[in-house]
Amino acid sequence: MVCIVAINGLVLAQNTGINQTEKDYLKFKETFQDEIKEIKPDSSIDASKYILHPASLPDWLFTIPPSDKNHFYSLGISDPGMTEEEGDELAEFRAKSMAALLTDPKIASLVDNFSDEAQAGQTDDFVTKYINYYKIDALCKCSNTDFEIIEKFRTSFDESLVLVRYFPNDAVFSNTDSLSIEVEIYQAERQKYNRFELEELYTVSGLFISESDSLKADHHYTFKSLNNLSEIKSEFNGNSLHFPYFNFRYQGQQDTNTLLSENSITTKLNHGLWKGYLEALLQKIVLMAHSSSVTVKQLGDAYTSRTQNLSREVAENSTSLRISCVKIINNQMILNLEYLN
Repeated sequence: MVCIVAINGLVLAQNTGINQTEKDYLKFKETFQDEIKEIKPDSSIDASKYILHPASLPDWLFTIPPSDKNHFYSLGISDPGMTEEEGDELAEFRAKSMAALLTDPKIASLVDNFSDEAQAGQTDDFVTKYINYYKIDALCKCSNTDFEIIEKFRTSFDESLVLVRYFPNDAVFSNTDSLSIEVEIYQAERQKYNRFELEELYTVSGLFISESDSLKADHHYTFKSLNNLSEIKSEFNGNSLHFPYFNFRYQGQQDTNTLLSENSITTKLNHGLWKGYLEALLQKIVLMAHSSSVTVKQLGDAYTSRTQNLSREVAENSTSLRISCVKIINNQMILNLEYLN
């Protein structure tokens, strides 16, 4: 009799209700369907952009001529989603700004490396902070006649690519017009226990003033990231530009045997060509500048159960650089620079 009751109880448990996991699943599915209904379509987003095919790129992008003291080549790229006229104008301005930045940059840096190790009983609390701050300034006495557009291209993401040739020797005689650019880079890497956090902020501002023609143009570009999250803000001639957040993809070289040198910088192109190119370019500039002599200051405190140390490096440098390699493989840009002289 007892055995029969046990079997009947087991059958009853199998046929009545569902377990807690299934209940949670059904509840979450119901919530999901309700939330989807509340989402209103964004009219500013083209539905066709959700499925992206890799954008093709011109051959000249990967065969930029070598620069010298008489002919300097510089690349500029607009934001995605711009009209051809405005995109070409922004790309040309950025190309000129990068020419000024590479030919005569003034680079200053401050690097802090802080460590704090505390021991309490059986647990260790180890904290490190690695913080970089770089500032790059360039001022070029030049006019529009010192630059020549030699290549243009439009991608399927409505980006304009412009390659300009700059004549530095001719710019010496252009005393009325000026092109200035200012870059700030902040990077902070923090570690506590097994948790890592990387925060970055890049700010680029360019200004062109022509006293002879009473012309003025300016652009501002900022991107900040926290681990894998990014935010981009862009302005051109006082107008904010809408940045479309899509998973941008680009066709690269077919040569899979390309070897990366240890000096190459690689960046992802998920947020468009300009963001990837600019990030790689600035990283390479500060890396080459930081290889020069620096002033190091150290401060350390040791106690019975705690050790703290702060190492600070300060450097200033000025050097001329040129593009030596641009490649795209697996939707990543590979960039390398060389010293101009």
